[in-house]
Amino acid sequence: MSPLSENISQHPEKMSTRRAFLRFVLPVLLLLLLLAGSAYVYFFLPGNDLTAIHTQTGREKLFSFESAENAQYLAQASQVVITNPAVARDIAMDRLSAIEKNGKDKDKIPFYNMIGVSYLYQAQYNNAIKEFYNSMELALELNEPLYLAHTHHNIGLVNLFSEKYKDAIDFFLKSLEIYEHINDTINMYTAMNSIGRIYYEINDLGKAYSYYAKAWDGFLRYRHELGISSVANHKAMYYQAIGQPDSTIHYFNQAILYGKKVESNFNLSDIYLEKGNFYFHTANYPRAISNYHISDSLAQVVNSPRQACYPKLGIAMAYLEMNNTDQAMTYVEAVSQINQQIENDEISFRISETLSSIYEHQGNITRAFEHYKLANEKRSKLYDQTEIYQVYNVELEQLNRQMELNQLTMERQELLLSQRKNTMVLIIVISVSLLIILSLLYKFYINKIKQLQKNKLHENQIRHSREKNRAALEAETSERKRLGLELHDGVGPLISLTKLNVTNVIEDDTLSTERKHDLLKKTASNLDEILREMKHISYNLAPLVLMERGFEYAIRNLAAKIKNLRQYDVHLNINGVDKSLGTYHQHALYRTIQEMLNNVILHAEAREINMEILQNDHDITVMIEDDGKGFEVCGKATGQGLGLKSAASRIEGLGGEFLIDSKPGRGTIITIILPLEKQYAPFEANTARSQPNEKPEMRAEAREKIHSLLMRAGLKKTTPSH
Repeated sequence: MSPLSENISQHPEKMSTRRAFLRFVLPVLLLLLLLAGSAYVYFFLPGNDLTAIHTQTGREKLFSFESAENAQYLAQASQVVITNPAVARDIAMDRLSAIEKNGKDKDKIPFYNMIGVSYLYQAQYNNAIKEFYNSMELALELNEPLYLAHTHHNIGLVNLFSEKYKDAIDFFLKSLEIYEHINDTINMYTAMNSIGRIYYEINDLGKAYSYYAKAWDGFLRYRHELGISSVANHKAMYYQAIGQPDSTIHYFNQAILYGKKVESNFNLSDIYLEKGNFYFHTANYPRAISNYHISDSLAQVVNSPRQACYPKLGIAMAYLEMNNTDQAMTYVEAVSQINQQIENDEISFRISETLSSIYEHQGNITRAFEHYKLANEKRSKLYDQTEIYQVYNVELEQLNRQMELNQLTMERQELLLSQRKNTMVLIIVISVSLLIILSLLYKFYINKIKQLQKNKLHENQIRHSREKNRAALEAETSERKRLGLELHDGVGPLISLTKLNVTNVIEDDTLSTERKHDLLKKTASNLDEILREMKHISYNLAPLVLMERGFEYAIRNLAAKIKNLRQYDVHLNINGVDKSLGTYHQHALYRTIQEMLNNVILHAEAREINMEILQNDHDITVMIEDDGKGFEVCGKATGQGLGLKSAASRIEGLGGEFLIDSKPGRGTIITIILPLEKQYAPFEANTARSQPNEKPEMRAEAREKIHSLLMRAGLKKTTPSH
């Protein structure tokens, strides 16, 4: 027993007195502190009212530096971030180091954003999102709503440029919500313009135009000429997409007109670039080259090497279409020289892609193929950053939830203030004398409670971090082991046999010509087998048929392969599947269906397989039924069936349901229900649904509901074999 416990046990009457005192004092103290604090805010700090902030719309009014020196350094970085992102980044990093030693955390926020923007200009998207996350975390901690909105918008741009449109629109919508909350109208319409661009990229032109129209009306209302110019440029691209060239030219001219009014040469360079693209796609190559030259000259005026690269590449492609490969090569080489200085990953990819086209046009297929492979490698490096994005997106979602919680807390406090305002003055006069005495006791008590809560929170964070790291490591180790076994057992022996045959041909001079020919023929056969094995491994990593031909074609192809085995009678019905099914959902469903069909082939001893796939506005439903030998669901859930567990985890990680109905002797029915719009649910939240043996009557009910849904859609209802 500790000394404190012994002291309490020896003096129970003192402990009882203390408890009685606290039971009496604490409620009174809580009420007095709440009323006194509310009165202080209401009577003595009117300037801190949130409505005062809501009426301000300027960036300078919503964010002010603690140090004027930091404001000067940010202005310097802003001036060079377009022309030399690396220099701007160095300035921002130096100031962060200085603020870390002697400064306020508040001043770090814009410098983190500046570093992220510098990486964005160099197409280094992983580094950019890392710095924007730092900015968001600090802005949330210090309650800086404007920079919270800016950071959400910047992260949306990262996802837009890396073609992750679902994540991009999430962050743009969140930034729009914050801008509306703080009444920052100009940035609010800027966010709408960005959201419209997302819908344009995914070819939902109706929604794209609706957001462009809102942004257009807003900027016209406030006479924001730079915003009008930007939206006009996007509207021109919209009319180009729907095949209205007259409207396209009209809005390009509008964009140029307003851009010249505000002398925004950088914006004008981008407009002339898009106008050049329009003429290029209409095969008017001289007009395209003319607009590209204007874009290039404006980029040089603002000293933006990155911006100058794109019109030069456009000129190169135009000359290539005009069969002038020498001129095309000249402009590509000029872009290469510029990119050696700015080291932009996206431009490097565009250079290789253009060179591949030039060499192909010249008939140099070898060089064309080399640059084609190089372009694909650079594109993969530039855009394939899914795992890193997922890690940061989890953290960012947590920050967003915390921000919403803080907002709810503020609204609740404001409600309490309004309810007690009428009786506040009289109660404060009576309670001030008691407040002075009790405040010290309450402060001591609260500090102790906070310290205990802080320690507990820290322990929970450490435990959660360890569990998350262990889960990620186990998944990575399992995948590497699988790839290692496939290479060792499949490709390795074939390579060894190939080497043995070639060695015999080289070193054994006594071999006859016929024998050498036979060995070389076997070597060629082995190489063919190695290629087939490598294609098989590549297919398991990322099925090309899914990426190139779409989900429905991939499923039909999979069913056809099984049917060609001539051992199974395969029936497949697909209804309502369209392009609204996201990439993650497609990949998860394809892998799950593939795993379930593989289980049927390996274990079920079935003759007939029925598959039904139905999509509506809310979810997609998949049913896989076989007439095999079946199994006990309880045994698979608790002991065996790692493939089933993996499939269930994959579906439930996306917020879906994975149901199994099977018994020995009557076949198996697998039912998958995956929502289309629902956010990805955490795995822990779905743990209860990952035990398919807990409530069989609920699974039967769900199955009947699905059957009725399929019947209403006009599909065949399948029944299990007994």
